[in-house]
Amino acid sequence: MKFSKATDYGLLLLIDLAKLEDDSAFTSVRQVARNKGISERFLAHIVKDLGNAGIVAMTRAASLAALEELDLSGRGVAERYHDDPVVRSPGMESLAGWKGLATVRSLRLSDNEFGRAGLRALLRSKHARALKELSLRSGRLDGQAMGELNDAVAGLRLESLDLGENVLKELGVAYVASAPCLRELKALRLDRCEVPLVGARLLVRKASFIGSLRLLDVGHNHFGPVGLEALLQREPPSLHTLRMRDNDLFDKGAALLAGSPASATLLEVDLSQNGLASAAALALGESEHLGGLLVLRLGDNPINEQAAAALAASPLGQRLAVLDLEDPPPGPDGDAPGEDDFVF
Repeated sequence: MKFSKATDYGLLLLIDLAKLEDDSAFTSVRQVARNKGISERFLAHIVKDLGNAGIVAMTRAASLAALEELDLSGRGVAERYHDDPVVRSPGMESLAGWKGLATVRSLRLSDNEFGRAGLRALLRSKHARALKELSLRSGRLDGQAMGELNDAVAGLRLESLDLGENVLKELGVAYVASAPCLRELKALRLDRCEVPLVGARLLVRKASFIGSLRLLDVGHNHFGPVGLEALLQREPPSLHTLRMRDNDLFDKGAALLAGSPASATLLEVDLSQNGLASAAALALGESEHLGGLLVLRLGDNPINEQAAAALAASPLGQRLAVLDLEDPPPGPDGDAPGEDDFVF
């Protein structure tokens, strides 16, 4: 297998860094950098260039057998050349068979291409039970691949899962909702997953983790007011961060959020890019259920200056630590599409 000079250097560096003069072991790549007196940023950059070969080298290094954090994210699509190394299925199989995986609690595998077979190898590994945080963002995974979550090794209980920028659609979120390994989930990121309204309703109705969920990011999907209402009806008791940017909510969705007692737990809400107008700002400002809210993001909405000023001067606006309106347009609300222009 042929690698670039940077990759060749990275492999040699990783192997060399794994050689210690004592019996200690590294718990993170950051600790490796500090121990050897080199830049953490530089080392992290090198690790992103290693792909499958880097995983093989890492699994052979005894002093890396106690890692608690591991970031094997690749380069983003915009930064990657066609021949840049990425983690594929063989690399995932090597990782899954590595005994050192048993101590890893946080694993980032974003921007790779290991597919369903690679995900299967990881989730069924007997060494994966300690995992609590897993990022699979932009991994070219589809809804079928999410079926592997339901066959994960017994004892795996993830607390944070990032599936953003994978085309999961309805089928994928159905598997997410029913996966036993996600029953204790606290943070779920599903932004840009092309989730339709029917998938949104299925997710919030059937998810076993709603009671433990603290952060939910479903930005750039199609929940609409109906999907949001379904979530609020579940009354998630621990949910403090709700990100619903670009979900066709319109004024109706904002009014549902403002009028629901289930909103009382929220500390941060993102309703940007949802076609919200003056009525939405008024409903939010008058809400009796958003008393704990600290951050409210409403950017890229046609809320006029008058409505924005009224919201900022409201009891809610005065309590907020962050009110993001991103320069509201002057004058009337204009001709932005409204909820009546869409079928829910």
